[in-house]
Amino acid sequence: MKTKKVSDDLDYAARMYNLHIYAGVPKENIDLAFVVFSGSTSIILSNEEYKKRFGVENPNRELLDEFKKHGVRVIVCGQSMMKQRLDPAMIYPGVEMAVSRFTATTDLMNKGYLLFSL
Repeated sequence: MKTKKVSDDLDYAARMYNLHIYAGVPKENIDLAFVVFSGSTSIILSNEEYKKRFGVENPNRELLDEFKKHGVRVIVCGQSMMKQRLDPAMIYPGVEMAVSRFTATTDLMNKGYLLFSL
């Protein structure tokens, strides 16, 4: 895992959002949600927890703050959290928690979201 650079997956989600803005889609018409699971959960650790584990600031914090500011939902899989012994206090502020990646994904799809796998 690359602990000192922004997650490629979060960067991709940001580019997807920005490309829609550049294409003229109004911000209020963009509803993007990003589900984090398995070994990727470290990207959504709080800055304090990230620093404790890796010795550096969480490089994803600015992007996570921008997502929150623009209404992009970041959701973490609760099963992955349990497997990695993470509790809610260790998660970056504003990141939502779901029972599992499957429940988060199926719930979003039932609400009309399209699925893109990264």
